[in-house]
Amino acid sequence: MIPQGDAMSALIEEALLRGPLPGYVRVAELNAILRTELERLTPIVRARADARPDGSPLYREMRWALINAKHILACGPGDGLVSAVRHVRGLAQHTRVLRSYEEPGGTRGCADPLS
Repeated sequence: MIPQGDAMSALIEEALLRGPLPGYVRVAELNAILRTELERLTPIVRARADARPDGSPLYREMRWALINAKHILACGPGDGLVSAVRHVRGLAQHTRVLRSYEEPGGTRGCADPLS
């Protein structure tokens, strides 16, 4: 089961923590959960972006976030623990960004003329 709400926020923060590397099993779990969440968010944010006027700052910002999410989803965790941790941190960063656009009114600081 994929965590939602505050539980997902806590998981993202865990993935972004610096310090001693987590074990491989935990990194693999974080990778699977964050990848699933990012795949769930992508069509939602795409629909929200498509509802904005082309060329508006919010439209461009959301489309750029989607391009970056697509890129990280196309990449794998690599061959070692360090590369896997870096990949999971990237997934967490992109998941946090897309979550900020998920709800109506979520604009990451950009003025949303349609809200």
